[in-house]
Amino acid sequence: MQESGGKTRSQRLRSPAYPHIGLAEAVEIAAKLVPAADAGHALDLAAAAGALGLKAESSWLNLRLAALKKFGLIDDLPAGESRGRRIRLTNSALSLVSLPRGKMLHKVLRQQAALSPPIYEDLWMRFGPLLPTNAPMREYLVQERQFNPQAVDALLENFRATIEYAGLVEKALSFQELAEAIAADHAKKSDGGKRLSPATRARPRAARRGCSSA
Repeated sequence: MQESGGKTRSQRLRSPAYPHIGLAEAVEIAAKLVPAADAGHALDLAAAAGALGLKAESSWLNLRLAALKKFGLIDDLPAGESRGRRIRLTNSALSLVSLPRGKMLHKVLRQQAALSPPIYEDLWMRFGPLLPTNAPMREYLVQERQFNPQAVDALLENFRATIEYAGLVEKALSFQELAEAIAADHAKKSDGGKRLSPATRARPRAARRGCSSA
């Protein structure tokens, strides 16, 4: 059905990309994928589906893997000779799964992952660190970002849960704290020529907010 402006109703209601689950659930999923991965921490869709008790063609699997990718917990591997999709758990995912939550690096990676989805970073920079009620954020998402109103409540619920899980509602790490933790991670990961974690390759977005709350 065509509407004014030449857009169909389905096009008008389609929301921009966003994670369909929160970060805590994404880390739990990553933990289930680790045993199913090969020595290079890679696996195909069939193995991922089996680890999660889903079918490889399931839309739920695709939504969950898309969320993990938005949080920086998986990467897509080049197709190569394989005809099917293959993914690889990132160093951030492996650290979040294996490190005790009380470790400073775990907090750094949680905050980095939490603000990796562009819409989460946008909401945090616009409304954080003391988040308001859902009403102004909902209005912003629907009116300015063109989100489907039916998707906004779930998005905000997962966003709030993610921010809380990351520890950003308590106190964002100062830039000095982030820099020290990342430097320690860099020294550890670069030893022996191992692949660096995402935390060592770029300043986390959380640092921008962390500087103001130090």
